Amino acid sequence: MLPPCTAFAESVATRVAVRRGARAVEETAGRQGIAVLVTRAAPERLRFEAWYDSLVVWRETPAGRLLPDTDGLVGGRWAGRLSETGDAALSTRPFMPPGVLDAADLSDTFADFLPPLPAGPVAPGSHWQADDGRLVVERLADSVSAGRALGRYRWRRLRAAPGDSLTFGQRTDDLGWLVWDPSSGPLAWRREVTVQATMRGGPRVSDGVETLVVQAVNVRRVTDRVVCP
Repeated sequence: MLPPCTAFAESVATRVAVRRGARAVEETAGRQGIAVLVTRAAPERLRFEAWYDSLVVWRETPAGRLLPDTDGLVGGRWAGRLSETGDAALSTRPFMPPGVLDAADLSDTFADFLPPLPAGPVAPGSHWQADDGRLVVERLADSVSAGRALGRYRWRRLRAAPGDSLTFGQRTDDLGWLVWDPSSGPLAWRREVTVQATMRGGPRVSDGVETLVVQAVNVRRVTDRVVCP
């Protein structure tokens, strides 16, 4: 699925809108960095280690802009296992400096970094669907770049966390596009993630709270410099 060591340039932009009664607050946040993934074969799942070679994190609030120093996080290791469909189970997370936490909690970043993949081959024009029906991966028409045939995929994953349906509900819609090199894995992908959460009025929250999170993620493989150990 991946070479032993791969570097990716990542750019993330997030908008968060919170409405409580007639009062609405909006914030924006983002990050840009170079992420490095090192993998090695293991029974059932690949073992992986990941870190940021460089990272900028920011958050814009009504009170002002946060631009924390990320030196304490750059180089910190995430580790775990990868499934054949790109899902990651983290066993190690780096320490999150308080300043970075004020802007964004990146503890689980590499649990959802890679795009979802079909569990087996998919012909152009066909699709694969997970057993629970919440993830569909469609193979689009292939393309050619520098004499190489590249696979192109589109996915949609829906998640719902109803909790207590009388007081709380959450829905996540993950839509993405992937360019895949059959010989070396993912070259680039982008995703649009929308999270809608509602907490209805009750004894503790009289007005109810509605939260909308919209996130745009762009990732491309980096080949113009050496960042691997």
